[in-house]
Amino acid sequence: METPFSMVADNDEATGMIVETISHSVFWPETAIFIFEDDPQDGYDHVDGHRTICLVVSPWARRGVTSHVHYDDASIYRTIELILGLEPMSRYDADAAPLYDLFTSTPDYAPYEAIPRTWPVEWNPEEPSADARGRDGERFAGDRDADERRRLDLSAPDQTGGLGPLLWRMVRGGSPPPYAKIIPGWADPDDAPPDR
Repeated sequence: METPFSMVADNDEATGMIVETISHSVFWPETAIFIFEDDPQDGYDHVDGHRTICLVVSPWARRGVTSHVHYDDASIYRTIELILGLEPMSRYDADAAPLYDLFTSTPDYAPYEAIPRTWPVEWNPEEPSADARGRDGERFAGDRDADERRRLDLSAPDQTGGLGPLLWRMVRGGSPPPYAKIIPGWADPDDAPPDR
Protein backbone atom coordinates (compact mmCIF):
# COMPACT_ATOMS: atom_id res chain seq x y z
CA MET A 1 0.00 0.00 0.00
CA GLU A 2 1.09 3.56 -0.64
CA THR A 3 1.96 5.72 2.35
CA PRO A 4 -0.69 8.16 3.64
CA PHE A 5 1.41 11.04 2.27
CA SER A 6 1.44 9.50 -1.20
CA MET A 7 -2.31 8.86 -1.06
CA VAL A 8 -2.96 12.48 -0.08
CA ALA A 9 -0.82 13.58 -3.04
CA ASP A 10 -2.88 11.30 -5.32
CA ASN A 11 -6.07 12.82 -3.97
CA ASP A 12 -4.79 16.40 -4.35
CA GLU A 13 -3.64 15.76 -7.91
CA ALA A 14 -6.94 14.14 -8.90
CA THR A 15 -8.94 16.96 -7.30
CA GLY A 16 -6.90 19.55 -9.21
CA MET A 17 -7.42 17.70 -12.49
CA ILE A 18 -11.19 17.53 -11.94
CA VAL A 19 -11.46 21.23 -11.04
CA GLU A 20 -9.27 22.21 -14.02
CA THR A 21 -11.44 20.17 -16.42
CA ILE A 22 -14.71 21.62 -15.09
CA SER A 23 -13.34 25.18 -15.03
CA HIS A 24 -12.49 24.89 -18.74
CA SER A 25 -15.97 23.58 -19.61
CA VAL A 26 -19.20 25.32 -20.63
CA PHE A 27 -20.58 24.43 -17.18
CA TRP A 28 -18.09 26.60 -15.27
CA PRO A 29 -20.20 29.82 -15.09
CA GLU A 30 -22.92 27.93 -13.17
CA THR A 31 -20.73 25.60 -11.11
CA ALA A 32 -20.06 25.36 -7.39
CA ILE A 33 -17.83 22.57 -6.11
CA PHE A 34 -17.66 21.79 -2.39
CA ILE A 35 -14.63 19.78 -1.31
CA PHE A 36 -14.74 18.64 2.30
CA GLU A 37 -13.57 15.81 4.43
CA ASP A 38 -16.08 13.50 6.00
CA ASP A 39 -15.29 10.80 8.56
CA PRO A 40 -14.94 7.48 6.74
CA GLN A 41 -12.72 6.13 9.50
CA ASP A 42 -15.66 5.03 11.64
CA GLY A 43 -15.99 7.94 14.01
CA TYR A 44 -14.24 11.26 14.36
CA ASP A 45 -12.46 12.72 11.34
CA HIS A 46 -8.94 11.41 11.02
CA VAL A 47 -7.73 15.03 10.93
CA ASP A 48 -9.37 16.04 14.20
CA GLY A 49 -12.54 15.22 16.07
CA HIS A 50 -13.43 18.90 16.27
CA ARG A 51 -12.74 20.36 12.83
CA THR A 52 -12.30 19.65 9.16
CA ILE A 53 -11.83 21.79 6.07
CA CYS A 54 -14.13 22.80 3.25
CA LEU A 55 -12.99 24.31 -0.03
CA VAL A 56 -15.54 26.13 -2.19
CA VAL A 57 -14.60 26.32 -5.88
CA SER A 58 -16.73 28.45 -8.17
CA PRO A 59 -16.62 31.62 -10.25
CA TRP A 60 -18.98 32.91 -7.54
CA ALA A 61 -16.68 31.97 -4.64
CA ARG A 62 -14.56 34.67 -3.01
CA ARG A 63 -10.99 33.78 -3.91
CA GLY A 64 -8.24 33.62 -1.34
CA VAL A 65 -10.66 33.96 1.57
CA THR A 66 -10.49 31.96 4.78
CA SER A 67 -13.75 32.09 6.70
CA HIS A 68 -13.64 31.99 10.48
CA VAL A 69 -17.39 31.45 10.82
CA HIS A 70 -18.37 28.22 12.57
CA TYR A 71 -20.01 25.93 10.00
CA ASP A 72 -20.76 22.21 9.95
CA ASP A 73 -21.72 19.61 7.36
CA ALA A 74 -25.35 20.72 7.47
CA SER A 75 -24.23 24.23 6.46
CA ILE A 76 -22.79 22.80 3.25
CA TYR A 77 -25.99 20.89 2.49
CA ARG A 78 -28.09 23.99 3.24
CA THR A 79 -25.96 26.06 0.85
CA ILE A 80 -26.35 23.48 -1.92
CA GLU A 81 -30.11 23.36 -1.33
CA LEU A 82 -30.33 27.16 -1.61
CA ILE A 83 -28.27 27.18 -4.83
CA LEU A 84 -30.53 24.51 -6.37
CA GLY A 85 -33.77 25.96 -4.98
CA LEU A 86 -34.52 22.84 -2.95
CA GLU A 87 -36.35 22.55 0.35
CA PRO A 88 -34.28 21.40 3.35
CA MET A 89 -34.08 17.63 3.78
CA SER A 90 -34.32 17.80 7.58
CA ARG A 91 -34.48 20.24 10.45
CA TYR A 92 -30.68 20.01 10.80
CA ASP A 93 -29.97 21.59 7.42
CA ALA A 94 -33.03 23.87 7.72
CA ASP A 95 -31.47 25.38 10.87
CA ALA A 96 -27.90 25.43 9.54
CA ALA A 97 -26.09 28.65 8.64
CA PRO A 98 -25.46 28.84 4.87
CA LEU A 99 -21.94 29.66 3.67
CA TYR A 100 -22.92 33.21 2.70
CA ASP A 101 -19.56 34.80 3.50
CA LEU A 102 -17.77 32.57 0.97
CA PHE A 103 -19.63 33.89 -2.08
CA THR A 104 -19.59 37.13 -4.06
CA SER A 105 -22.02 38.80 -6.44
CA THR A 106 -19.14 39.56 -8.87
CA PRO A 107 -17.99 36.32 -10.51
CA ASP A 108 -14.44 35.59 -11.65
CA TYR A 109 -14.63 33.23 -14.63
CA ALA A 110 -10.87 32.64 -14.87
CA PRO A 111 -10.28 28.87 -15.15
CA TYR A 112 -8.19 26.90 -12.70
CA GLU A 113 -4.86 25.40 -13.76
CA ALA A 114 -3.93 22.25 -11.83
CA ILE A 115 -0.59 22.17 -10.04
CA PRO A 116 1.46 19.07 -10.94
CA ARG A 117 2.16 16.59 -8.18
CA THR A 118 5.52 17.11 -6.48
CA TRP A 119 5.33 14.50 -3.69
CA PRO A 120 7.04 11.25 -4.74
CA VAL A 121 5.15 7.97 -4.89
CA GLU A 122 6.02 6.13 -1.66
CA TRP A 123 5.16 2.65 -0.48
CA ASN A 124 4.82 1.30 3.03
CA PRO A 125 7.24 -1.52 3.76
CA GLU A 126 5.76 -5.01 3.66
CA GLU A 127 7.02 -5.52 7.20
CA PRO A 128 8.28 -2.84 9.58
CA SER A 129 11.98 -2.17 9.34
CA ALA A 130 14.50 0.15 10.94
CA ASP A 131 14.08 2.62 8.06
CA ALA A 132 10.25 2.76 8.19
CA ARG A 133 9.73 6.35 9.31
CA GLY A 134 7.00 8.96 9.28
CA ARG A 135 7.25 12.41 7.72
CA ASP A 136 8.82 13.89 10.86
CA GLY A 137 11.53 11.20 10.87
CA GLU A 138 10.09 9.38 13.87
CA ARG A 139 10.10 5.60 13.51
CA PHE A 140 6.70 4.01 13.04
CA ALA A 141 5.28 2.04 15.93
CA GLY A 142 6.61 -1.15 14.36
CA ASP A 143 4.72 -4.38 14.99
CA ARG A 144 1.59 -2.60 16.24
CA ASP A 145 1.21 -0.64 12.95
CA ALA A 146 2.02 -3.71 10.84
CA ASP A 147 -0.60 -5.77 12.68
CA GLU A 148 -3.18 -3.01 12.26
CA ARG A 149 -2.41 -2.64 8.53
CA ARG A 150 -2.93 -6.38 8.04
CA ARG A 151 -6.34 -6.20 9.77
CA LEU A 152 -7.68 -3.32 7.64
CA ASP A 153 -10.39 -4.30 5.19
CA LEU A 154 -9.62 -2.18 2.12
CA SER A 155 -11.86 -4.22 -0.21
CA ALA A 156 -14.66 -1.64 -0.04
CA PRO A 157 -15.13 1.95 1.20
CA ASP A 158 -15.96 2.56 4.86
CA GLN A 159 -14.71 -0.84 6.06
CA THR A 160 -11.61 0.59 7.67
CA GLY A 161 -12.31 0.83 11.39
CA GLY A 162 -9.06 1.73 13.15
CA LEU A 163 -7.58 3.63 10.21
CA GLY A 164 -7.82 6.96 12.05
CA PRO A 165 -5.50 5.93 14.92
CA LEU A 166 -3.09 4.25 12.50
CA LEU A 167 -2.88 7.34 10.27
CA TRP A 168 -2.44 9.63 13.27
CA ARG A 169 0.52 7.60 14.58
CA MET A 170 2.12 7.39 11.14
CA VAL A 171 1.84 11.14 10.54
CA ARG A 172 2.06 12.62 14.04
CA GLY A 173 4.03 10.02 15.98
CA GLY A 174 3.09 8.27 19.18
CA SER A 175 1.30 11.00 21.12
CA PRO A 176 -2.48 10.71 20.79
CA PRO A 177 -4.79 13.67 20.12
CA PRO A 178 -6.55 15.28 23.12
CA TYR A 179 -9.82 13.41 22.53
CA ALA A 180 -8.13 10.00 22.17
CA LYS A 181 -9.59 8.36 25.27
CA ILE A 182 -13.12 8.43 23.83
CA ILE A 183 -12.14 6.61 20.61
CA PRO A 184 -11.60 2.84 20.65
CA GLY A 185 -8.15 1.85 19.46
CA TRP A 186 -6.20 4.89 20.63
CA ALA A 187 -5.24 4.01 24.16
CA ASP A 188 -3.24 1.09 25.45
CA PRO A 189 -5.25 -2.15 25.38
CA ASP A 190 -5.69 -2.06 29.17
CA ASP A 191 -6.93 1.53 28.98
CA ALA A 192 -9.20 1.22 25.91
CA PRO A 193 -12.92 1.95 26.27
CA PRO A 194 -15.28 -1.02 25.84
CA ASP A 195 -16.57 -1.89 22.38
CA ARG A 196 -19.97 -0.52 21.54
